[in-house]
Amino acid sequence: MVRLPPGRVLTLLLPLALLPATTTACAEREPTSTVVIGVTASANEPAVTLTPAVRAVLREAVVGGDVRLVVHRSSANSPITLWDGPISPRNGDGALERDPERREKALVGVLGKVESVVGAAAGDNPQLDPLGLLAAAARVPGAQTVVLLSSGLQTAAPLDLAERGLALDVPDAISALPVDAVPRLAGKRVLLSGLGEVAGPQQPLPDDGRRALGELWRGICLRGQGSGCDLDVTAGERREPVSLVRVPVVPVAGGLPDEPPGGSADQGAADAGSGEDADAGAVAGSATEVVTLPNALLFQPDSDVLVPTASSAMERIARRFGPGTTARITGHTAHRGAAEGALALSERRARRVANSLVSLGVPRAALTSVRGVGYDEPVRPEVDATGQPVPGAAEQNRAVVVELTGPVAAG
Repeated sequence: MVRLPPGRVLTLLLPLALLPATTTACAEREPTSTVVIGVTASANEPAVTLTPAVRAVLREAVVGGDVRLVVHRSSANSPITLWDGPISPRNGDGALERDPERREKALVGVLGKVESVVGAAAGDNPQLDPLGLLAAAARVPGAQTVVLLSSGLQTAAPLDLAERGLALDVPDAISALPVDAVPRLAGKRVLLSGLGEVAGPQQPLPDDGRRALGELWRGICLRGQGSGCDLDVTAGERREPVSLVRVPVVPVAGGLPDEPPGGSADQGAADAGSGEDADAGAVAGSATEVVTLPNALLFQPDSDVLVPTASSAMERIARRFGPGTTARITGHTAHRGAAEGALALSERRARRVANSLVSLGVPRAALTSVRGVGYDEPVRPEVDATGQPVPGAAEQNRAVVVELTGPVAAG
């Protein structure tokens, strides 16, 4: 055995201990999943924060196993890596921490560090390019979940909203994107967070502008074949921008015409034919907005007891209700366990969401349907035609879906 002098050992070990958090960790184990977060962080956007929905995505991934987190910031050339390493807590033996309380305590500390990193992000790209950032995030090897934290006000080609404004035909804008500009999202779950949140010289967006952005980015995600394309309805702490690099301002006059996003009028009529009562003031026959709330964001495991992160989501949805707005609330579960138990749990969760909205001032008469369907009506099939599991589908089915119909107020 070769014995090294004490000073030599110190020389070898200290540099490893002092490596910055942005350095890729040399893990002994392959992660079971990889989550990639992309932030634009321009001077026209609030400082980046982890919303309750983003935190719920990270918690859900950690519960499932060993997670690698990658955080990219938009830059003039290629994205800058702010974080790349494991975030799953481990016990004293180096194994994954399975005790829920100890795991949660350790995870809170890790998420605090991640929050500090993204909160200090200062974009240096003179153009706002969330499209390029999303494409880059999707190319990270092993990426299964991608989170885009951005206002969504693209000013770089081929989708320059500073030139086109928000009064655009959303389906045409999506279909006109060159094939090589569409992010390749097949098999990836995508969360779009912060859309329409602006600061600095960018004028706040009207309601129709926000709706246009939501439909635009969800449509881009779907064209990229994302296995889940969700809009974040929660909000984090709002802080002033960190970046000093301003990007072009997007004109806010106009926006998406008053038509039902997320489907054609024919599809809306089919939805209306479900036999549910509709409020006379609602736009007949179509869901104006569909909000999917992950159960991990709302409830304790296998329970209808709300967790603290639920309050922000409930308040934001309650603010969407205006005169004539109605909603259908449907609880779903993954295809696990006995059908009777799954049905009962989904019903309790749907009622809990309804009662929470009523407590926040939503008229109970505006909730035209409150029901649980267990795993009988999945949001997305969990197996493909060959009987193989569909990645991410079970997580998408663990949700409460709120379909808002009629005039929808700003969130």
